[in-house]
Amino acid sequence: MTRAPHLVFLGWNRPPLAAAAEWLHEHAGEDMGGLLVALPGARAGRRLREILARRIGARWRPPRILTAGALVDELLAVEGRPAGRTVRTLAWVRALQELPGAERERIAARAPEEGDLAGWTRIAEEVRALFGEVAAEGLDFARVAERVARSAIAGETARWRALARAQTRMAELLAAHGLVDPHLGRLAALAAGRVDGTARVVLAGVVDMNGLLRRTLELVGERATALVPAPAAEAAEFDALGCLRPAAWAERDVPLELERWRVAERPGDQAEEAMRLLATWNGRFAAEEITLGVADPELVPYLRQRLAAAGVTARDAAGLPLERTRPVRLLAAVQAFLAGRRFADYAALLRHPDLEAALAARPALARIAPAELLDAYQAEHLPAVVDGRWRGAPEPRAGLAALHAAVEEDLGELARGERRALPGWADAVRGFLLAVYDSAAPLDPAREDDRVLGAALAEIASALEELAETPPGLAPPAPAAGALDVLLRTLRGRAVPPPVPRPGEPAIELLGWLELVLDDARALVVTGFQDGRVPEAVPGDAFLPDSLRRELGLVDDERRLARDVYALHVLRHAREEVAFVSARRDRAGDPLRPSRLAFHRPPAEIAARVRRWLSPKDARLARPPAVDAPGAAERARRPPAVVPDLPRFWVTWFRTYLESPYLFYLRHVLELETLDDRAREMDPLGFGNLAHEVLRAFGASEWRDSDDPAPIAAFLREEARRRAALRFGRDPLPAVELQIEQLVHRFGLFASRQAARVREGWRIAHCEWTPEGGGRPLPVAGGEVLLVGRVDRLDRHDDGRWAILDYKTGETVKDPAKSHRKEERWIDLQLPLYAWLAREVVGDATPFLGFAALGKDPRNVDFLLAKDWDETVIEEAVAEARRIVETVRAGGPFAIADARPREPILAALLGQGLLERDEDGTESEA
Repeated sequence: MTRAPHLVFLGWNRPPLAAAAEWLHEHAGEDMGGLLVALPGARAGRRLREILARRIGARWRPPRILTAGALVDELLAVEGRPAGRTVRTLAWVRALQELPGAERERIAARAPEEGDLAGWTRIAEEVRALFGEVAAEGLDFARVAERVARSAIAGETARWRALARAQTRMAELLAAHGLVDPHLGRLAALAAGRVDGTARVVLAGVVDMNGLLRRTLELVGERATALVPAPAAEAAEFDALGCLRPAAWAERDVPLELERWRVAERPGDQAEEAMRLLATWNGRFAAEEITLGVADPELVPYLRQRLAAAGVTARDAAGLPLERTRPVRLLAAVQAFLAGRRFADYAALLRHPDLEAALAARPALARIAPAELLDAYQAEHLPAVVDGRWRGAPEPRAGLAALHAAVEEDLGELARGERRALPGWADAVRGFLLAVYDSAAPLDPAREDDRVLGAALAEIASALEELAETPPGLAPPAPAAGALDVLLRTLRGRAVPPPVPRPGEPAIELLGWLELVLDDARALVVTGFQDGRVPEAVPGDAFLPDSLRRELGLVDDERRLARDVYALHVLRHAREEVAFVSARRDRAGDPLRPSRLAFHRPPAEIAARVRRWLSPKDARLARPPAVDAPGAAERARRPPAVVPDLPRFWVTWFRTYLESPYLFYLRHVLELETLDDRAREMDPLGFGNLAHEVLRAFGASEWRDSDDPAPIAAFLREEARRRAALRFGRDPLPAVELQIEQLVHRFGLFASRQAARVREGWRIAHCEWTPEGGGRPLPVAGGEVLLVGRVDRLDRHDDGRWAILDYKTGETVKDPAKSHRKEERWIDLQLPLYAWLAREVVGDATPFLGFAALGKDPRNVDFLLAKDWDETVIEEAVAEARRIVETVRAGGPFAIADARPREPILAALLGQGLLERDEDGTESEA
């Protein structure tokens, strides 16, 4: 009978790796060449190697150090050539597609279309990962189906049997190409007992194993030794392989004193609290003797920033996820664009800095700013797709066409819209990457950006090789977007290793929660100590609910909790200093829960911990005031002391000044505006401009004096659709199409009111009228300024009276008097100043002033005139305009007042949308 592995308890009053290195040196000497040493993670293995090398020196013959997951492959003799992840995914795609429809529906209720490779790949990846998880416990889908049939969820048996049939077909497809699924290969080797009978194995800190490793070690028996970071007095809490007994550990209290648990408010506050904790250690530890645990990856940028401000480099041991590197982001942008050729995706692609630089290097495009050009085009035309047909004025249209031709040239074969087998796309992707990166300066590995770029390109090259070697029978024809989707999925989960710290450069390592147990730093701060992170929360699994996980021996909630309770014991005992930081809210402001481990304490202590969590005063951070002198805030927001040289003033500018002189300065002196491509429908200004174009055409048409609403409505509707087609094309965005129909509906309502107005004796005299010379001089102190404006419409009655009208297309339209004055204070001067400008047309008579409203329903479609306005009102408005002009030309002041601009850039400059801490600790909008 095979004897069980040896168990050695290392204690937990010092770092586990140091204790493991001492044991290995003591029992194996300097020659460890015949040992296999397995640890939970690759970083722990690298660190153990460093400790042993320093301890033993040049005479040392190292062991084979590997992860516990790789140990199975080292010990089992797997027959056949293992298939890579991408090939296995494609084999699962074929196997799932070949299932009868009813069985497919048991796995995926809505199967993708036959040619939707991306859709099928998503499902196949889920099934492949599911199979990997159950196979790690020594099971396949058929055996799971048998277990399910005998369980409380027997109704799921048919689903698992369908999965088992797909598994059989997947294996057949791989075998036809001389390949084997590595999971099935391991199961077969284990069943046949093909285990290395000579290997000597040492497991260091492996206290949680999957079933496959357990069964393999049982065959290895006494040739294996498990080094357990725990005192011998805890032996009853571990099984024969040195693994945790979940039921025992899940119920234990943790050694976490209240003073070692801090509570902050948000992610930035957590980083501040971590820095404060480091400061309390008064320089007792060098940077390399400190580790920052990061249970929540959201905190990494905050910690980086705070450490950098202190002159310390943050070294994220997890490395940079490949998805965040520039070349992979570029391929993702290309994939998104090719999938539907949407304009938004095209604009995002051209914003990629590497593609932008490659395009700018072309002499023909040197003077083109792609982002600015595309933003302007999008704001004007709101295109849905990129089809090579560009609208608008000749100059921007030529620039857009040249830019599009260059992009298509760089994309090369990827842009042709054809379908081909996956291996055939590898060279096309390489060609595109060469077009973008080959002309750049040579990479300098000493520069961090270049190091990351080179590593990312190397990973992509490796993935392209895997794609190119895909067996033809498993490579379905796909468009370029589908092939890129498969490539990007192949790259998922990979990372660029962190840089090696420069000599003498202080660096603190950032480690994930699961790596902390075997970290040997003397001091530790664990951030992100939240429920859902410690212990980890696993979303509900449609295939493997927690009850079935427990039935099959898979990792379940109890095992995760036991693992983390044990980890906290090791962390607390093996370090000189350790502290934990939780936060009440995440980056978005949503509430968080503290880790339940903070409450794994005797009942008498729970109330104090609840108070710690609930009391904001306990976690309030000392924040320096934004300004430290009276009036500093106002000075910080005051524009430069430059006297604006504005020879002309538009009538519409005065409303901005009356709202906020500072906003006036930003808009009309500095001429700042928001220009981006986020709009997916006409904004109020764009909607109004389109309406004005149509109404101007109506004012010059033969129907302008008609008293019959039918031809008026017909003209307005036809003109609206014609002009919309010129601007947005025949296939506009859905929201734009709806807005066009809304405008057409409003014109139908307006036609009736316009016809009635003609019957009342009014006629359109002028549309889009401007004064002779463009404006009228307004005398002001020190000279004069040209007051300019464009009047939407001047009507004249048969009896000689005049009316000045401004078209309004808002949802609702206020009474003209209320929209110009509020509590005896001017808030707009537009209509009275129009009357002052129009003296050359209307003479000395006081015209009616009002709005031609085109609201969304009949109640908001009418001609609204200001009541009781006389010449005095016009004179008061002119006097107010003169005062404003003189103040502006004198250089201000430009107070912020009550500005609430819609433009994001102007809002940001005013501090709107930013949060600042009030004196009582609450957060409010600045």
